[in-house]
Amino acid sequence: MNKSILIAGAILVFAGLLFGWMVSGISTGSVKARNSDWELPQSPDDIASIAEYLRVATLESRQFGIEPTAVIAASEPDAPEERVIAFPLIVATARLDGEMIVHLRKEDGSYITAKQNDTLEGDWHVVDITMQQVVAEREGSQVDFTIYSGAKSENN
Repeated sequence: MNKSILIAGAILVFAGLLFGWMVSGISTGSVKARNSDWELPQSPDDIASIAEYLRVATLESRQFGIEPTAVIAASEPDAPEERVIAFPLIVATARLDGEMIVHLRKEDGSYITAKQNDTLEGDWHVVDITMQQVVAEREGSQVDFTIYSGAKSENN
């Protein structure tokens, strides 16, 4: 008798779990991906300004018992640094008459169009343009700007 009660209890527990799983709408699935399929996004060009803002905001909170004006004044450089012109914001890439072009928005809000081998303000040289990325070079350093589409597919 005890054995039949245990079996009946186990069946009821299993049925309850099965029913709960069905009602909750949880489904199983599998995802197949290779590490090579994943790409890391580019860091923001103005990471230094974000870091400086966070540093000043943290100091101004006084949570470490440090007087912020003393630390900020001590960290300011004596001589002004040369301002590096960031690569313009990528608006779109396109193929025009068989040639890849990129539309860019400069810091002042104006728009420019560039093609491969063009040199932009700030000594940026456009090395390559595809629909997925723009490769630019400045002072011997090559930077790949990956393009993420904001367009919605039919499935969204």
